[in-house]
Amino acid sequence: MEVLDPEAVGGTIRRSEERRAEGMAWAARRLREQGYLRPGVSANEAAHVLWIQASFEAFDLLYTGRGLPAKRVADLLVAIAERSLLADTRP
Repeated sequence: MEVLDPEAVGGTIRRSEERRAEGMAWAARRLREQGYLRPGVSANEAAHVLWIQASFEAFDLLYTGRGLPAKRVADLLVAIAERSLLADTRP
C-alpha cells in the first residue's frame, strides 16, 4: 500500500514492518540462545526465514493464490518454518 499511495499511508506500514522485523530477530535470537536452531543456522538467517514465513505475501500466496483455508495456510507456514529452522530434538 505504501508503494501505491505513500502520502495516504504515511509511514504506518513501514513502522509496522520495522516492528515485525524486530520481532522476528528477537524470536530468532531466543531460538539460538535456547539451542533450538539447526546446526549451522545463525540467528540472522533464522530471522530472514521467519520474516518471509510471517509475511502477508506468504500467507496470501497460499490463501488467495492456492485457495487454501486460513487454518491450513497457518499450519503449513509454521511447519515450513519448523522444518527449515529447528534442530531435530527426537531422542
